[in-house]
Amino acid sequence: MSTQPYQQLFHVLQAIAEIPELEINKLSSIFHPVTLTAGEHLIKAGEAPKTIGFVLSGLLRLYYLDNSGTEFTKSFCLSNEFIAAYSALLLNQPSRLFIEALEDTSLLVADYTDYQKITQEHHCWQLEHTPIKVFEIIAPLVDTPMTQGRGKGKIQPDDLVEEFWRNFSRDHYEMLIGKSKLLYLLQRFLPHLAEKIMRPGL
Repeated sequence: MSTQPYQQLFHVLQAIAEIPELEINKLSSIFHPVTLTAGEHLIKAGEAPKTIGFVLSGLLRLYYLDNSGTEFTKSFCLSNEFIAAYSALLLNQPSRLFIEALEDTSLLVADYTDYQKITQEHHCWQLEHTPIKVFEIIAPLVDTPMTQGRGKGKIQPDDLVEEFWRNFSRDHYEMLIGKSKLLYLLQRFLPHLAEKIMRPGL
Protein backbone atom coordinates (compact mmCIF):
# COMPACT_ATOMS: atom_id res chain seq x y z
CA MET A 1 0.00 0.00 0.00
CA SER A 2 2.29 2.74 -1.24
CA THR A 3 0.01 5.35 -2.80
CA GLN A 4 -1.30 8.31 -0.84
CA PRO A 5 -5.03 7.34 -0.73
CA TYR A 6 -4.26 3.95 0.79
CA GLN A 7 -1.76 5.47 3.22
CA GLN A 8 -4.53 7.79 4.40
CA LEU A 9 -6.80 4.79 5.05
CA PHE A 10 -3.91 3.01 6.79
CA HIS A 11 -3.26 5.90 9.20
CA VAL A 12 -6.94 6.18 10.17
CA LEU A 13 -7.19 2.45 10.88
CA GLN A 14 -3.93 2.36 12.83
CA ALA A 15 -5.18 5.19 15.03
CA ILE A 16 -8.06 2.94 16.08
CA ALA A 17 -6.18 -0.32 16.63
CA GLU A 18 -2.86 -2.01 15.94
CA ILE A 19 -3.46 -3.80 12.65
CA PRO A 20 -0.78 -5.99 11.02
CA GLU A 21 0.50 -4.83 7.65
CA LEU A 22 -0.68 -8.07 6.05
CA GLU A 23 -4.25 -7.33 7.11
CA ILE A 24 -4.00 -3.75 5.88
CA ASN A 25 -2.77 -5.04 2.52
CA LYS A 26 -5.71 -7.45 2.32
CA LEU A 27 -8.10 -4.61 2.95
CA SER A 28 -6.45 -2.27 0.48
CA SER A 29 -6.74 -4.93 -2.23
CA ILE A 30 -10.55 -4.69 -2.22
CA PHE A 31 -10.82 -0.89 -2.21
CA HIS A 32 -10.73 1.13 -5.43
CA PRO A 33 -10.77 4.90 -6.02
CA VAL A 34 -14.05 6.63 -6.88
CA THR A 35 -14.49 10.33 -7.64
CA LEU A 36 -17.80 12.19 -7.38
CA THR A 37 -18.37 15.70 -8.64
CA ALA A 38 -20.56 18.09 -6.65
CA GLY A 39 -24.20 17.02 -7.00
CA GLU A 40 -23.43 13.39 -7.89
CA HIS A 41 -24.80 10.58 -5.72
CA LEU A 42 -22.98 7.64 -4.25
CA ILE A 43 -26.38 5.98 -3.86
CA LYS A 44 -30.00 6.98 -4.33
CA ALA A 45 -33.13 5.90 -2.48
CA GLY A 46 -34.53 2.71 -3.99
CA GLU A 47 -31.13 1.34 -4.98
CA ALA A 48 -29.71 -1.72 -3.22
CA PRO A 49 -26.39 -0.76 -1.60
CA LYS A 50 -23.49 -3.15 -2.07
CA THR A 51 -20.50 -1.06 -1.04
CA ILE A 52 -18.83 0.74 1.84
CA GLY A 53 -16.72 3.83 1.25
CA PHE A 54 -13.90 5.70 2.93
CA VAL A 55 -13.86 9.45 2.29
CA LEU A 56 -10.45 10.78 1.28
CA SER A 57 -11.54 14.37 0.68
CA GLY A 58 -14.72 16.33 0.10
CA LEU A 59 -18.10 16.42 1.77
CA LEU A 60 -21.14 14.12 1.53
CA ARG A 61 -24.71 14.56 2.71
CA LEU A 62 -27.11 11.78 3.71
CA TYR A 63 -30.72 12.79 3.23
CA TYR A 64 -34.19 11.41 2.60
CA LEU A 65 -37.53 12.58 1.19
CA ASP A 66 -40.88 12.47 2.94
CA ASN A 67 -44.13 11.66 1.13
CA SER A 68 -44.51 15.24 -0.06
CA GLY A 69 -41.02 15.27 -1.53
CA THR A 70 -39.52 17.50 1.17
CA GLU A 71 -35.84 16.84 1.83
CA PHE A 72 -34.56 16.10 5.33
CA THR A 73 -30.82 16.01 5.97
CA LYS A 74 -29.86 13.11 8.24
CA SER A 75 -26.13 13.73 8.54
CA PHE A 76 -22.92 14.76 6.82
CA CYS A 77 -19.75 12.78 6.16
CA LEU A 78 -16.28 14.34 6.08
CA SER A 79 -12.83 13.14 5.09
CA ASN A 80 -11.34 10.20 7.02
CA GLU A 81 -14.80 8.77 7.74
CA PHE A 82 -16.46 5.61 6.47
CA ILE A 83 -19.79 5.92 4.69
CA ALA A 84 -22.55 3.56 3.57
CA ALA A 85 -26.29 3.10 3.67
CA TYR A 86 -25.70 0.87 6.69
CA SER A 87 -29.25 -0.17 7.59
CA ALA A 88 -30.04 -1.17 4.01
CA LEU A 89 -26.74 -3.06 3.75
CA LEU A 90 -27.36 -5.04 6.93
CA LEU A 91 -30.95 -5.87 6.03
CA ASN A 92 -30.21 -6.43 2.34
CA GLN A 93 -32.88 -3.91 1.40
CA PRO A 94 -33.13 -0.95 -0.99
CA SER A 95 -31.80 2.23 0.56
CA ARG A 96 -34.19 4.87 1.88
CA LEU A 97 -31.35 7.38 1.88
CA PHE A 98 -29.63 9.45 -0.77
CA ILE A 99 -25.89 10.02 -0.36
CA GLU A 100 -24.87 13.13 -2.31
CA ALA A 101 -21.53 14.84 -2.82
CA LEU A 102 -21.87 18.48 -1.79
CA GLU A 103 -18.47 19.22 -3.32
CA ASP A 104 -16.01 17.27 -5.44
CA THR A 105 -15.28 14.19 -3.37
CA SER A 106 -12.70 11.39 -3.55
CA LEU A 107 -13.33 8.02 -1.92
CA LEU A 108 -12.03 4.50 -1.66
CA VAL A 109 -14.93 2.07 -2.19
CA ALA A 110 -15.14 -1.68 -1.54
CA ASP A 111 -17.73 -4.39 -1.92
CA TYR A 112 -19.29 -4.78 1.53
CA THR A 113 -19.30 -8.60 1.37
CA ASP A 114 -15.54 -8.62 0.71
CA TYR A 115 -15.05 -6.08 3.49
CA GLN A 116 -17.00 -8.22 5.97
CA LYS A 117 -15.08 -11.35 5.03
CA ILE A 118 -11.68 -9.74 5.65
CA THR A 119 -12.65 -8.02 8.90
CA GLN A 120 -14.12 -11.22 10.32
CA GLU A 121 -11.03 -13.36 9.61
CA HIS A 122 -8.56 -11.78 12.06
CA HIS A 123 -8.98 -10.76 15.70
CA CYS A 124 -7.32 -7.37 15.10
CA TRP A 125 -10.51 -6.11 13.45
CA GLN A 126 -12.60 -6.94 16.50
CA LEU A 127 -11.08 -4.08 18.53
CA GLU A 128 -10.70 -6.44 21.49
CA HIS A 129 -7.75 -4.60 23.05
CA THR A 130 -8.97 -1.05 22.52
CA PRO A 131 -11.43 1.14 24.46
CA ILE A 132 -13.69 1.19 21.39
CA LYS A 133 -16.87 -0.84 21.37
CA VAL A 134 -18.81 -1.46 18.17
CA PHE A 135 -22.51 -2.28 18.35
CA GLU A 136 -24.55 -3.54 15.42
CA ILE A 137 -28.25 -2.72 15.65
CA ILE A 138 -30.97 -4.16 13.44
CA ALA A 139 -34.41 -2.72 14.10
CA PRO A 140 -37.78 -2.59 12.38
CA LEU A 141 -39.10 0.64 10.93
CA VAL A 142 -39.04 3.44 13.49
CA ASP A 143 -41.97 5.85 13.54
CA THR A 144 -40.25 9.05 12.33
CA PRO A 145 -40.88 11.60 9.55
CA MET A 146 -38.51 9.56 7.35
CA THR A 147 -40.82 6.52 7.48
CA GLN A 148 -44.13 8.40 7.30
CA GLY A 149 -46.57 6.46 5.12
CA ARG A 150 -44.20 3.49 4.78
CA GLY A 151 -44.88 0.05 6.18
CA LYS A 152 -46.82 -0.82 9.31
CA GLY A 153 -46.21 -2.06 12.84
CA LYS A 154 -43.46 0.51 13.41
CA ILE A 155 -41.58 0.74 16.65
CA GLN A 156 -41.78 3.96 18.64
CA PRO A 157 -38.49 5.88 19.13
CA ASP A 158 -38.75 5.63 22.93
CA ASP A 159 -39.18 1.85 22.73
CA LEU A 160 -36.15 1.59 20.45
CA VAL A 161 -34.01 3.64 22.84
CA GLU A 162 -35.15 1.58 25.84
CA GLU A 163 -34.32 -1.74 24.16
CA PHE A 164 -31.02 -0.39 22.86
CA TRP A 165 -29.99 0.77 26.32
CA ARG A 166 -30.88 -2.59 27.84
CA ASN A 167 -28.65 -4.36 25.29
CA PHE A 168 -25.92 -1.72 25.51
CA SER A 169 -25.65 -1.96 29.30
CA ARG A 170 -25.15 -5.72 28.98
CA ASP A 171 -22.50 -5.41 26.22
CA HIS A 172 -24.64 -7.17 23.63
CA TYR A 173 -22.73 -6.17 20.50
CA GLU A 174 -25.31 -7.51 18.04
CA MET A 175 -28.78 -6.18 18.79
CA LEU A 176 -31.97 -7.48 17.21
CA ILE A 177 -34.66 -4.98 18.18
CA GLY A 178 -38.40 -5.67 18.20
CA LYS A 179 -39.71 -7.54 15.18
CA SER A 180 -36.23 -7.93 13.73
CA LYS A 181 -35.79 -10.94 16.06
CA LEU A 182 -38.58 -12.73 14.22
CA LEU A 183 -37.25 -11.61 10.85
CA TYR A 184 -33.83 -13.04 11.69
CA LEU A 185 -35.34 -16.45 12.39
CA LEU A 186 -37.44 -16.32 9.23
CA GLN A 187 -34.43 -15.38 7.09
CA ARG A 188 -32.54 -18.31 8.57
CA PHE A 189 -35.20 -21.00 8.28
CA LEU A 190 -37.82 -19.64 5.84
CA PRO A 191 -35.95 -17.19 3.57
CA HIS A 192 -38.67 -17.06 0.89
CA LEU A 193 -41.28 -16.05 3.47
CA ALA A 194 -38.92 -13.44 4.93
CA GLU A 195 -38.38 -11.91 1.50
CA LYS A 196 -42.13 -11.78 0.91
CA ILE A 197 -42.66 -9.99 4.23
CA MET A 198 -39.85 -7.51 3.63
CA ARG A 199 -41.18 -6.29 0.28
CA PRO A 200 -44.12 -4.35 1.74
CA GLY A 201 -42.09 -3.54 4.88
CA LEU A 202 -42.38 -4.68 8.47
